[in-house]
Amino acid sequence: MDAEIAALISSGATTLIGLMATDAWTRAKGAASSLFAKSSPQEREQIEVELDQTRAQLLEARESGDVELETELESEWRSRLRRAVSADSELIAELDDFVREYGSERPAADAGTVKITGNARGKARIYQQGHGVQYNR
Repeated sequence: MDAEIAALISSGATTLIGLMATDAWTRAKGAASSLFAKSSPQEREQIEVELDQTRAQLLEARESGDVELETELESEWRSRLRRAVSADSELIAELDDFVREYGSERPAADAGTVKITGNARGKARIYQQGHGVQYNR
């Protein structure tokens, strides 16, 4: 496989997994499922179910800090993209369009994790605010 196509597949999997943890997922899910299921509506429905299952696993992994599971999920979808592209070379252009359209909406790779803590004593108050995906424990 060409190095450029391999890089596109990797970027596609990163974009796909990154989108699952954002509000943009609802809009991107249809485009993602069409990458894998061009031949029949039944295939598309099955892919959407699998994407939803992966999203649930991803959100749970992020909440619990399970980076290994997140990496495995991305690897799984990278392999699926590689097989889909191998079976249908016309998919390369669609994958490129998907990455161009949705790639900017995924969280930056170097965004990292922000942890905010605060301690108060007596009648003191602490106000904290953030934005984006938040998991409050």
